[in-house]
Amino acid sequence: MKSANAILKLIQDYLDNKIDQGYFNKSYPSLLAKYEEDISDSAYHPLDILAPSESNDDKAWKENMREMYLSEIAKLDELLEENEPSYSETMTVEKQKEHCKEALERLPVELLDRSTKDWIEKTLLENESFEFYDKNNNSKLGRHKVFYSTPLESDSFLITALSGHLPKMDIDHSKLLYSLKSLSNSQSATWVRCSEPDGFYSIEVSQYFTDPYECIENLLWIEHTDSESTQGGVCHLVLVSQDRSWMLVHTNTFDEFKIVLHGSEEFIEKVCSNA
Repeated sequence: MKSANAILKLIQDYLDNKIDQGYFNKSYPSLLAKYEEDISDSAYHPLDILAPSESNDDKAWKENMREMYLSEIAKLDELLEENEPSYSETMTVEKQKEHCKEALERLPVELLDRSTKDWIEKTLLENESFEFYDKNNNSKLGRHKVFYSTPLESDSFLITALSGHLPKMDIDHSKLLYSLKSLSNSQSATWVRCSEPDGFYSIEVSQYFTDPYECIENLLWIEHTDSESTQGGVCHLVLVSQDRSWMLVHTNTFDEFKIVLHGSEEFIEKVCSNA
């Protein structure tokens, strides 16, 4: 494509100091416009910002933002003019009562999730990072036991497994969860996704309304985390009991993956003998 070749030549001449900035800034916008005409689309970044033009100056940016907001406002005006009743306004008594029954089940779960997040912020968060041990390296819940630990190759579970270096867990993970559930008298628990991206912290509490001891969606989260998306920050997937007496912590440092149970010595011993 002639227009693309012309752009490449102009850029290379500029990098080779065959032309100065003034000539480059004067010539580039017309070549870019021709290229975008040929492809019937906008050029990829950074082609769109290499030289000042009417399409990328501050005024153009503000005009584009203004047009976008005006377009959205126009759509909202159309919806207001339609004056259609909302879903809540058209509910039958039967449907409203169905939602009320659902709310009776979901509100306690929501409250548990919110209180668990608050507990983690007050108990485990120190200087924007998650700390499960005190200054003497003792678990904040008393004792701890490492159920699984393995180094990771290239930040990846898959590469580690394909290399034959991913050991098998001594006990089945589902049996471990069942043991926790049975020894906790089936009290509820909450999955919490904790990460430490680039000097900050993130706490995401699950909103899954299924049995937390059988829910696998959160395990998929820790499996799919990668160092790039978290800026190298450590990730923890934590299952916390409703009474805060124990927590099962899955930690991915991208060099190592560990599963550690925290709780009283008596509770951990019962879990080990029951799993």
